[in-house]
Order: sequence, then structure tokens, then C-alpha cells
Amino acid sequence: MIVCVAANPSIDKLFEVERLVLGDIHRPIGFVQTAGGKGFNVARAAHSLGAAVPERLSVVGYDDILIASHTVPALTTLRMPISEIVSHAVARAIALARDPNAAREPSLEVFKPALIVRDSTAPPAS
Repeated sequence: MIVCVAANPSIDKLFEVERLVLGDIHRPIGFVQTAGGKGFNVARAAHSLGAAVPERLSVVGYDDILIASHTVPALTTLRMPISEIVSHAVARAIALARDPNAAREPSLEVFKPALIVRDSTAPPAS
């Protein structure tokens, strides 16, 4: 069994143009940015190469975006505690703004993600 963890998040960017004409200059009229899916891409590539997920290859994605539970197989992911991270950052920013003499040294905060197990992973073979 091979285990693939796609823990490097990506952003997919789509630029919309009015119309596409070969050889013309195309200026975007719109822009859409969504969370990418390297875990999805790995699962799709494995499927196209005939490697069954999760029987032959377990895949774990990152960020637990909405579509993760709707893919086939549903993607196991790490869910980041976004509200906890944002709350901490906002509280820190407010504290620094209120106290101009507060220490401004960098600090390390660790936030534990939750493993959301779905159909894209299997126990290791014996």
C-alpha cells in the first residue's frame, strides 16, 4: 500500500475573459479563486492509472473543503481549526493595538487539526 498525504494547500485561480479569440490579447473581466485540491488530483491521477483508492493507494487532503465529502471516493482530510486561529489572531492584534509597549517578538502558536476520515484511506495491509 502507498500512502499519499497532500498537505500543501493550493489556490486554483480562474480568470474569466469576454471571449477567446486565437491571437488576440485577452484581458480578464472577472476572477475566481478557490481552494485547490491536490488530494483530489492525486486520487484522480491514481484512478486514471488504474490504482484503486483506497485499496492500493490511500490519499489524505488538506483543509477539508466542502467538496471533499462529495468526491468518489470521499476524501479523508485534515480540518484546520480556522475559527480558533482567526480568534487568536484577532485577540493578539487587539491586545497589541491597546498596549503600545507590549512585546512584539514573534511567537509560535500550535493549532491542532482534526483528522476527518472518509473513504480515501484504508488501514495498512498486513
